Amino acid sequence: NPAIMLKFSLLLVILITVPFTLAKRKKHTTVSLDVKELDIPDSSLNTEDTIRVLSEDGSERNVSAHLRNILNLYYIGWLQIGTPPQRVLVIFDTGSADLWVASSTLCTNETYRSYCKKHRTYDNTESTTYVEDGRKVRVDYLTSSIEGIVGKEDISVYGLGVKGQLFIEATDIGRGLQSLNYDGIFGLGFTDISSIPADPPFINMINQKTVDKPVFAFYFSKTNKKAELTLGGVDDRHYRGDFTFARLAASNFWLIRVGGISVSSLPEPVANVTLAAVDSGTAFILGPPTIMDPINNAIGKLGPGGVFYLVDCDKLDELPTVNILINGTTFSLEPRDYIKKVKVSSHTYVCRSGFRGTEGLDFLVLGVMFMQKYYTQFDFGQNRIGFALAN
Repeated sequence: NPAIMLKFSLLLVILITVPFTLAKRKKHTTVSLDVKELDIPDSSLNTEDTIRVLSEDGSERNVSAHLRNILNLYYIGWLQIGTPPQRVLVIFDTGSADLWVASSTLCTNETYRSYCKKHRTYDNTESTTYVEDGRKVRVDYLTSSIEGIVGKEDISVYGLGVKGQLFIEATDIGRGLQSLNYDGIFGLGFTDISSIPADPPFINMINQKTVDKPVFAFYFSKTNKKAELTLGGVDDRHYRGDFTFARLAASNFWLIRVGGISVSSLPEPVANVTLAAVDSGTAFILGPPTIMDPINNAIGKLGPGGVFYLVDCDKLDELPTVNILINGTTFSLEPRDYIKKVKVSSHTYVCRSGFRGTEGLDFLVLGVMFMQKYYTQFDFGQNRIGFALAN
């Protein structure tokens, strides 16, 4: 059931450094923040403030978060919450719709001593704008879950503010989430899949006219290890050609129809029409084993490497192209797009397939691996997702 499975769409995504851009139609102010490790003191952050004025006209507002890919595991950015603002690191996740942050009350529990040494937490007693709600909520993800108490608070994402955002103050965090270097999740999905339920932060940015366009876009560069999240529009610098748009297959999920999947070395497609979630919270391309296994067999898997399949690093140039058909346009992934070379020791590397079969999943998940090649915009206003070749 896609409606249920999309709520469980958090996997590995990519640690980053974050510069942000405030724009009034082509007028940009860029603030760069380098974040190497989560537990470093704020004083050691490399902060560079620069202003780049491209044009004086218009009133369009958007924010671009320029993100650096460090570990190819997950992307995070700063969220300010409360008054005075408390800073926490969050994932920007299209596969979920809730905002949650770790509560300072966790740190009174001996179980979370190690967690609190490495993470920032939010303390509602230190904020003058916190409003208690009191409802208890659980949010389930594919690999873990959180439980917490609903509250209302003012938040800001690099200058884009929301008043009275309903959020979850997490008082219990599953082990699968404790080990990752972020303090919460910023859901970019639809209100209907919120566990609170509540309008997600970006929906409130639209409603409160913090942004002028109901659009956000992701740019994930594989070559220069940078990435960007734009809230309120798209950034023309990061793609070329025209967008191919796909209408949403459901009114409340970032879910589209895929016309088929083929491998250049196989005579027949490995899948015909199917559904695909487009998820910034997933690093790879997931799907049912009935689709993923034929792909991995075709690219010459050597055997499983944990949950992934390994391939011969010496034969990458010989591997086939994988083609995904979306609204009549073929989106090709070449070996350099779907194979990740991983260093396992000072002189040893393994090459890992980015296609992963997942039991119980009856649709595809196009994660960051796909979006690294194709600049992706998510349009709330017209219920569609657009793809263009990334620069």
